[in-house]
Amino acid sequence: MKSLHHFMAEKGYNFAVRCNINQPLVENLKIKTTSGRQVSYRLLSIPVYMTERIHDLINQAQKGIFNI
Repeated sequence: MKSLHHFMAEKGYNFAVRCNINQPLVENLKIKTTSGRQVSYRLLSIPVYMTERIHDLINQAQKGIFNI
């Protein structure tokens, strides 16, 4: 996650997607990177088996209607 936080701070993006083995989740993150830079963004975490629906899930998460 540290590298993702750093990447988001460097690029200035406000939305990221992470694929893992956990349940689907949308989080609003506001943290400081290891270099001390403040970064805030929305993170969509989805299990690997749901990647075929990634475009629909991104649209839902950005609109605030996250239905699994």
